[in-house]
Amino acid sequence: MKQTATYIIFGAIILATIVGIYSMKNGEANKQGKKTEPTKIEISAATVANVAKAMTLIIPDVNQQVSLVEGKAEYKIENEIAGGLTGSVILLEKPMAFKQTPTGTDILFYYSYNNGGTGMFDTIGLAKWDGVNAPKHVASYAIGDRLLIESIVIDETATPESYGVTVGYKTRNGDEPMVYAPTIDEKLKVSIKGNEIIEEK
Repeated sequence: MKQTATYIIFGAIILATIVGIYSMKNGEANKQGKKTEPTKIEISAATVANVAKAMTLIIPDVNQQVSLVEGKAEYKIENEIAGGLTGSVILLEKPMAFKQTPTGTDILFYYSYNNGGTGMFDTIGLAKWDGVNAPKHVASYAIGDRLLIESIVIDETATPESYGVTVGYKTRNGDEPMVYAPTIDEKLKVSIKGNEIIEEK
């Protein structure tokens, strides 16, 4: 019995020694810079839409910053021409598109604003998002008054720094009054270059 107990104790000592050596080697490997790769988080359309609805927009014409709450806001216009009037803006969850870039994510979105008059100006916007802070609205391109933007399609074959975007929308005939619903299909092609939206001629 004593001999058996001695063997058991001796075996336990050997096992502990092996475990200790293995742990030391692992520790040395970590010190030498062998790090575990962080898990990459997939950015979904729902995530992009949620962060976009809470960003700050720069309203065209009045050049005024307005913070959205659930994708919409009202604001007092501060410039000399229309000062005192109340404007409104709404960001539509669809259509919306996004593209991964070396510095984060480009978001192309559709919003409509009114600066106190009768028009509702349908516009596409470009925002830059680093995945941590709120997206930064950097550019806008007005499509028209009381139209209907139906699609925003990014050319995924182009480089992240410069790429094309096709905007599909409905408009009216030139002689139709603004009260008519837009029914004519049109397409607009623009290029995204850095922080700019540039119309393709």
